[in-house]
Amino acid sequence: MTAVSSYGITEKIYASSLHQVEDWHGNYRLTQNQVPSHLKFEIALPGLDIPVLEQAYRQIIERHEILRTCFPKQGQNILQKVLDYTPLLFGIIHLDYLGDASPLIKRCQREIRRLKDLRNGPLVKAILIRKVAEGGFLFLFFIHHILTDLQGLDIFKTELYRAYERLKCGMPGRPDSPPLQFGQYIRSRNAYYESGQKNGLDFWMTKLRDRSWHVDYDRIYANIGISPGAENRSCWKNKYLFNHSKGEAYTVFTSPGLTSRIYKLSSATCTNIFSVLTAAFCILHRVLQDNARSLIGVIYTNRQDKRTEGMIGNFLSTLLLYLEADVDRTFRMTVIDCYAQLLSSADKLLSNAEKLLPLGIKSHCLLTINFLNKEMLQGEVRTLKEAVREYHVQATSPLYCVATEHPDSIVLRWEYNLHFYSFPLIEEMVRLYFSILDRITLTPDSPVSTIL
Repeated sequence: MTAVSSYGITEKIYASSLHQVEDWHGNYRLTQNQVPSHLKFEIALPGLDIPVLEQAYRQIIERHEILRTCFPKQGQNILQKVLDYTPLLFGIIHLDYLGDASPLIKRCQREIRRLKDLRNGPLVKAILIRKVAEGGFLFLFFIHHILTDLQGLDIFKTELYRAYERLKCGMPGRPDSPPLQFGQYIRSRNAYYESGQKNGLDFWMTKLRDRSWHVDYDRIYANIGISPGAENRSCWKNKYLFNHSKGEAYTVFTSPGLTSRIYKLSSATCTNIFSVLTAAFCILHRVLQDNARSLIGVIYTNRQDKRTEGMIGNFLSTLLLYLEADVDRTFRMTVIDCYAQLLSSADKLLSNAEKLLPLGIKSHCLLTINFLNKEMLQGEVRTLKEAVREYHVQATSPLYCVATEHPDSIVLRWEYNLHFYSFPLIEEMVRLYFSILDRITLTPDSPVSTIL
């Protein structure tokens, strides 16, 4: 819809997606020193026509409404509001590098923190650094994750390069407007889910109603042999999303030998790396809780619709995997089962998953996984030589694992909420998880019962 602001400017207003609403609430739980969730890219430019770059950049910002979107709150609703382009809001920031990088780093950090203002925007920042002594330029672009996923960032980069080359060659004109803007797509998708997803919702309500998949934190602590605090137990009884996001992260990586065996098993089973990792999580749940059933959330880029091919936007959703670690099934069959569940869940993807919140999904599923394959890596690949523990991490779920595929290892970053998990517990869970991965890949035809 459109609305006329107090300045007489016509504004476009759209509903937000469920994932954007979750990102919005997570953003406003950040402390003053925490940086917002964002994506970035940088490129060194030995030669540059600055006016042409600015013109190309403006064309892309004007072409995609989502790049000019902010998220005001109206009552209980989080809306998408499209802003008009102005150089003050969206122009490129020009800085000079004179040999001391610290002022530039501080300025970039300040601009990134300004992305926290989701209500007013702007939520993109472009910085052009001129290297005075050595010559050349460095172009930096930062965008809040609420606006786009990694594929959308790649679309932005490609369009910017093409617009720059076209204008530099003196070709007039500008890119055509997209046939569908992101806000329009979300509006049509929300209408579809409201009218056509009743069967999917009924499926999950029936499947999850008995809560047999609930994580029993008391049992996990007891089986590991670690005593929880009273504050932890008060959070476990809450079926809904908690308000405290104080957390830590523990990052580990697979050895080259284990990585090679994971690839080999995924190829032999005609599945994928994600299915091997998920099977190990499913069996870990069985070991920790003596419970065959588990529920795992999977961050999923929902871009099956052909209309999204050239669209910048955040299409992330959460798939639900309902898994069972049958003791009579082999490790190999468990991997295949996880792959089959992944394909089945994609057909039952829900945008209105808030209707499932009373079942306690957010705080009682085993964990949420975000798997990034090699093609999705951004920037320089970080090589780990030892496990890394991080403090002061925002953890909006009890347990969240980012698994990143690198050339010779898989890096797993376990983010955990301190109201649910302690570091000694996570450290032991990680050790058990890696021992399960070893058993799965070394003896794939052994039954699950051999590890219990």
